[in-house]
Formats: sequence, C-alpha cells, structure tokens
Amino acid sequence: MKVLFAGKDSDTVSHYNWVYFFSCVLLIGLCLSLVWAGAVIIYFGIHPEEIQVVDTGSAFQVRAPWGGVMRMSYLEFPDRFYQELPDGRTFLFTFVLVAILTRTLPYLLIVCFLMRILRSIAKAHTPFLPKAVDSIRYIGYCFLVMGLLGKLIYQSVISVAVFGELFFENPIQWKEVFFAVLLLLLADIYKRGCALQQESDETL
Repeated sequence: MKVLFAGKDSDTVSHYNWVYFFSCVLLIGLCLSLVWAGAVIIYFGIHPEEIQVVDTGSAFQVRAPWGGVMRMSYLEFPDRFYQELPDGRTFLFTFVLVAILTRTLPYLLIVCFLMRILRSIAKAHTPFLPKAVDSIRYIGYCFLVMGLLGKLIYQSVISVAVFGELFFENPIQWKEVFFAVLLLLLADIYKRGCALQQESDETL
C-alpha cells in the first residue's frame, strides 16, 4: 500500500493509508451507485410498463429487474400522502433524480475533496498546505448545503411532483450543519498553521 505521509511516526502513516484506502472504497461505491441509478432510469425509460410501485405498509418501493430497491419511507411524509399508490413513472424518476442530487452527489464531492487533501499531503509531506485548507473548507460547504437544503429539496420536489402537494417538515439537518461548522473552524485553524509553516520555512 502506498505510504501517503512520510514521517517517523508509523501510526500516522498507517492512519493516512487507511483513510486513503477507505476513501477509494467509498469513491468506487458512490460511482457504482450513480451507474446503477443511471441504468435504472434508462431501463425503465425504455420499459415504463414494468414499473411496479409496491406499498409495503411502511414504505413505497420499486424493485429493479436485476436487483436493488428504491424505497421511500412513510416517515418522510404525512400519512395522507400514502392513501393511494403514486404514478409509478413519476415516482421512480423523481425519487432517483432527487436522491442523486441531494445525497449521492454531495458525498461524492466530499470524498473527492478528501482524496485531494491526501494526495497533496503525500506530495508535500506536510498537512499544512493551502490546497488542504481549501479542500477542508469545500467539504464544510458541502455539509452545510446538505444540512440546510438537502432535506428541503428532497421533500419539496417529491411532494409536489409525486403527490401534487407542497410539503416539508423540519428541513434543517442539524448533524450535517454541526459537521460543517466544525470543518469550517478546522479550515481556519489549518490556514493559521499554513501561515506559521511558511514563516518557519522562510526563517530556515
């Protein structure tokens, strides 16, 4: 396995390697998820008659012909929305596209920025880099957008397109907002670290 951070502390090297390894796994998984979602849209776009929305008693779901399920839980919308099955084609395409926009793509960006940080550290052998500061800040912005707009867009678009009625409830996801605040603070700390690193290099 490639050593990302050349230092005397072997534990640090191990941590960076494991983070890079799991980042690669996440990146591959998210890309495969996008490919699978695209294949679902293409297949059901060609064969819309095969779309079957099933009411499981706790969720609406559509099963892809080669495996995998798109499921929308009752917990995300009021009871009145589940009195009858929605139009299958509208439900499927809206659900898949909105899920990609509000969930898959933001996490894909986060993983890409994380890998950018690790690659920068591997080249410079120091974590205090302007690229690292920018990437941490961008990750924070991704979490902030997800926390403030992700659930709002998801509920609003699906409620209007699928059920014909605008609905959203408690749209702010505080966990993501909390992560965003911590990461933006960390970016400022790293920025100060970069300045101190530069001063030290210039002194030497």
